[in-house]
Amino acid sequence: MTNDSHQTTRRAVTKALGGSITLLAVGAGSATAAEAAVATRDATDVGDRYATLNGDLTDLGGASSADVYFEYTREGSDDVRTTDSRTRTATGEFGETVRDLFPNTAYRFRAVAEADGTTVTGDWKGFYTTTF
Repeated sequence: MTNDSHQTTRRAVTKALGGSITLLAVGAGSATAAEAAVATRDATDVGDRYATLNGDLTDLGGASSADVYFEYTREGSDDVRTTDSRTRTATGEFGETVRDLFPNTAYRFRAVAEADGTTVTGDWKGFYTTTF
C-alpha cells in the first residue's frame, strides 16, 4: 500500500467515525509470537505388536515448557489415538513405545507439542508392523 493509499484510507475512516480517529501505527506486515516447533522422526524398534515413535521438540517458542505426545493410526483409518503427554522444559528428542498394534499392518504417526495454548504438529510418517 502506498502512502497515498494510507492517506485516503485514514480520511475515509476519519469521516466514517465522525471526524475523530487515533492512529496507533502505520505500516505493512504483521508480527506474530514465536511458536514451539516439533518434528516427527522415524519409528524404531518396530515389532509385530509394538513400535517406538520418535519426535524432536526443536523450539519452545519462548514458552517455559511444552507438552509433547504422538498421534497415531492405522493407515486408512479415522480412529486416531494419542499417547500420554509428557511435559518438556527443554528442546530435544523424545519417544514413546506404543503397544497392542495389529501385526503386518501399516501405521502412520506424528509428533505433537502444546505450548502457551498453541498446538503444533510434525509431519506424518509411516511404519509397518512385522508378522508373528
